[in-house]
Amino acid sequence: MLKKMLLLCALLLGTSLAQAESYHYEVQVEGMVCAYCAYSVSKRFQALPGVEKHSVVVDLKVQRVNFQSNAAVADTVIENALAESGFAVLSIQQHMGYEWQAPSSPGKELASVSLVVDVLDSELSTQLLDALGEAAAQQRGRFTIQAPIALETAILKPLLGGRQQVIPVDYVAAGGKTISVTLWME
Repeated sequence: MLKKMLLLCALLLGTSLAQAESYHYEVQVEGMVCAYCAYSVSKRFQALPGVEKHSVVVDLKVQRVNFQSNAAVADTVIENALAESGFAVLSIQQHMGYEWQAPSSPGKELASVSLVVDVLDSELSTQLLDALGEAAAQQRGRFTIQAPIALETAILKPLLGGRQQVIPVDYVAAGGKTISVTLWME
């Protein structure tokens, strides 16, 4: 009987220690106005230690960033991440025990374009990326991009620049001489 009680206590103790703490943050931000701003902020938050990459959600209308982390994130770390993107923090709220679930799928593939790196500066590629960005903004789309990291800004400017809607982007650094842009619809 004593062995059973000790085993039960050990099991309960082990279970409670194995449960990871989770933290949900709501950060009110000043100055975000376009999809490129949202991408920049999202990328900075995704790089913070413990932050669940796909949990970062930027809402331009209310200028708020929500994210989930498996560890506490200091206010100064959040403030610095936003300052590096050129924005200021108005308020930070932290909630413990929030349960976050990853998105089940990126949605339905609407369009996929492959470009040779050498044509990225052409008028045709700029128009094509701009049209994809407009379609994503109008229909709540998201992008998956595979391209050299050095081209990130050149690709994202025509896709996101000046748009007033958040367009989520998964940018995967890849080598080679091609750029792959896929537009997904929810």
